[in-house]
Amino acid sequence: MSDRELLEMAAKAAGMKLAWYEWNLSGEWGMIRPDATDGKIWNPLISDGDALRLAVKLFISVNFGYCADDAPIVTCTSDELENSVEHCLAPNFAAQTRRAIVLAAAEIGKAMP
Repeated sequence: MSDRELLEMAAKAAGMKLAWYEWNLSGEWGMIRPDATDGKIWNPLISDGDALRLAVKLFISVNFGYCADDAPIVTCTSDELENSVEHCLAPNFAAQTRRAIVLAAAEIGKAMP
């Protein structure tokens, strides 16, 4: 699944009505409310705040640990998920934690009608 599809499914899970947005001048991309006047994009793949708000809204629990070969991992769980989402934390712990949250949210969104 592409990053764009992940964001679309995560937004669906959160009940957000967003449109795809690309800002060519700065290279930023993400989603924005069609009626937004502040120009702020929503992209929990690059924004710690957006990722945390997404996890809180969807009651996604974020846990850190190690797998069998002692590699650091993040596990995201929710009552809405059939299976937990497990993601390796290396090399960038913050970026991989955000990605795990978005992956979990996207799984919730995919299961919605």
